[in-house]
Formats: sequence, C-alpha cells, structure tokens
Amino acid sequence: MNSVMFLQREGTDIKRHVHHQGSAGATPSQPPPACGLMRVDMTLKVRVKVPVRLVGTPIGVKAMGGVLDFAHREIEIGMPA
Repeated sequence: MNSVMFLQREGTDIKRHVHHQGSAGATPSQPPPACGLMRVDMTLKVRVKVPVRLVGTPIGVKAMGGVLDFAHREIEIGMPA
C-alpha cells in the first residue's frame, strides 16, 4: 500500500500525516497484530525510486524475433511539497 493517511491520536488534538509501511502477520480473516507507520512532513520534497515493470510482450519481439532491452530497471521521481 502506498498511501498517505491523516491520523489523529485518540483523546488528543494531535494530527499527523502518516505513511503505511506494512503489516506483520496479516491474514484475510484476522486483523494484523502489528502495523508500521512513518510520519510524513508534507512541507518537504520527496524523491523516491520506483521499479519499472514491463507488461506484455512487444509485437516486434513476438512476431519478428526482436530483442527487448531496457536499461533503466528503476526510475527516480521527485514530488514538490
């Protein structure tokens, strides 16, 4: 899950933007016993590396015996504040 949520602590006025990092031991029938959250500062720029995933087979490879070669296995994306 790659999403930023707005979280408020129960019984307080403290509100934070958080990113869900993952859940440990989760099964479809039971909620996870642990959940990783990371605070996000929405005023800072973010730069992340994203893996490139090729989907399907190009027609030149499939029909004409071509070779697919792509040099960038991941790309870096920058998001302004």
